[in-house]
Amino acid sequence: MRKLLSYFLVFTLIIATVGVLDVSAEEKELNWNGFIYQIHNDTVTNNKHILIEDYVGTERQITFPKEIDGIAVTELSERFTCTSNITSVKIMDTMLEPEGLAWCDTLEKILVDDSSTRYKVIDGILYNKKVTKLLCYPGAKQDRKYIAPKTVTEAYGLQQMLIKNKFLKDVTFTGVIPDCSHTNIEKVKISGNVSYIPEGVFRECKKLKTVEIGKKVEFIGRDAFYGCESLQSVKLSNNLRSIHSCAFGKTKIKKIKIPQSVDYIDYDVFPSKAKITKSSYLRRVVNPWNKSQYGYKAYVIAKTGAKTKKYRAANVTKITSSNKKLRLKKGDTHKVKTRVFIFKKKKAGFIKTDILKFTSSNNKVAKVTQAGKIKALRKGTTTITVMMRTFEKKSHTSRKQYKIKVKVA
Repeated sequence: MRKLLSYFLVFTLIIATVGVLDVSAEEKELNWNGFIYQIHNDTVTNNKHILIEDYVGTERQITFPKEIDGIAVTELSERFTCTSNITSVKIMDTMLEPEGLAWCDTLEKILVDDSSTRYKVIDGILYNKKVTKLLCYPGAKQDRKYIAPKTVTEAYGLQQMLIKNKFLKDVTFTGVIPDCSHTNIEKVKISGNVSYIPEGVFRECKKLKTVEIGKKVEFIGRDAFYGCESLQSVKLSNNLRSIHSCAFGKTKIKKIKIPQSVDYIDYDVFPSKAKITKSSYLRRVVNPWNKSQYGYKAYVIAKTGAKTKKYRAANVTKITSSNKKLRLKKGDTHKVKTRVFIFKKKKAGFIKTDILKFTSSNNKVAKVTQAGKIKALRKGTTTITVMMRTFEKKSHTSRKQYKIKVKVA
C-alpha cells in the first residue's frame, strides 16, 4: 500500500511539473521596440492579448502601443519594473490595468488622449474617468503638496501614493482617508466630505507635525494618531463630537483646545502633560479599571433651590422653556431658564447655561448673552434660539433646541 502511494505521489509531481513548463512555454517573453511583453490567451473567448512587463529601450518618454502585431495591448505587469528610467508615459484606452506604473520610481508624469473614455489625467496624475479612483501618482513627481479630489472614494491608490512617493509632505484628504501609518507625510488636512477619522489610520507617522481637522469631522477613532512622535499642532473640528482612547497618545502635543461641540473624550486621548482647554460642562471621569487613566464626559447640571443634580448630556432628549413668548419694554432684561428631559422624562429645576448656546435673530431689537440674559433695545420683534452645544445634528436637532419669540414695545 505504501509503495502504491509513493508511485501516486511521484506521478502527481511529474504532472504538476509538466503543467508549469507548459505555462512557461506559452508565456514566452518577447521584445518589440524595447517593450518586453508576453502573449496571453483567454481560454474562454480564445482571444489573445498582450501583457507589458518592462521597457528596456533608450527613450525616457514613451507611449504604450495599442497593439503589437495586431494583438491588443491590454495589461501592464503589477510591478512594471521600469529598468530604463522613463520619466513620462502615455496610456491608451486599450490598457485595462495600468496600476503597475506605481512601481516605476523615475516616473514624473502620465499622459492620456483628450478623447479618452477610460482615463482622466489631472496635473500628471492618472485617475479613472469619473475620478473616483486614483490609479497612479507618479513616484518621482516632485510636488510637496497634494489635494485629493472629493470624488475619490477608494483608498488604495492614495495609500500607494504615500508609500511610493518620497517628495509628498503636505496632503489634504477630502473624500476618504487611506491607511497612512508609517508614511513620511509632515502635514495633514482633513476636509471635504470626511466625517470620521478611522482607528489607527495615522499610527506611527513619525514625521507628522501638523494636523488640521475639517468642519464635517464628528468622530476621531481609537489610536488614530498614536505614536506620531513629531506631532505638536492639532486644530480640531468645531463639529467634533467624540475622541476615542489614545487617539493622540505618544505625541508631542503640549496644549490643545477642545471645541464646545465635544461631549465625550475617552481615556488617555492626549499625553498626560498636555494642557487641555475645555468647556466647564466637560467633567473628568476616571477609568474604574485603571485609576491612572481618565477622560471627560459632558454633563448638564440641574439646580433646584440649593440642590443640584447632574445628568449625562448624551441622555438628554429635549430642552424647553416655560416662556415661549415674551413681551418686554425697551431697557428691560429677562433671564432665560431652561428645563431638561432625560430619556423623555422631565427633570426638576433649571440647567446651568454653560452647555447652552444663545442667539438672537435681530440683535438691534434685543440681544442675548451667553449666560442667557436678554436685554430689550428698541421696538420690534426677534427670536431667541437656545440650543445645546453638544447636540446631534441629524437626529436630535429639533429636540435639543427651542425658540422664544420676543416682542419689544
